[in-house]
Amino acid sequence: MDAVAQRDRSRAVGSAAATANPYLMYAEFRLAKHRAKPTSETFRYFRQTVHHSVLWMVVMRGHYVGDLPSLKDCIHEVEISKDTVRKIINDARAKGYLEWRPSPDDRRKKLVAPTRQCIAEFESLVDAYSRLLQGF
Repeated sequence: MDAVAQRDRSRAVGSAAATANPYLMYAEFRLAKHRAKPTSETFRYFRQTVHHSVLWMVVMRGHYVGDLPSLKDCIHEVEISKDTVRKIINDARAKGYLEWRPSPDDRRKKLVAPTRQCIAEFESLVDAYSRLLQGF
């Protein structure tokens, strides 16, 4: 299966599973918002740039679907240069948010995975967002 078909399959699985998992649903929501608007209009929360935020959602969606993104997947989703994506990932690694993992299919391929710290922060954000929405 080529990378594009696998990514599309992952999105379909993610969409079906999103209704059962609020964290996956939030990641899908944020990615859909990013795709629907020009980058200058895409919202962000506490990440440094829109690119940081979108990359974070790509990684978290992959975590909850069980299909971690590769560097190539991240570049495709964020639509910036490979060097910039790699720099963002390495900065997040230095802060303890992301880690590289070898692909089980191809040990040369690196997958981007969230750390426990990243997962806890993401779930805290989604829980706070959910509580905020319940207040309306």
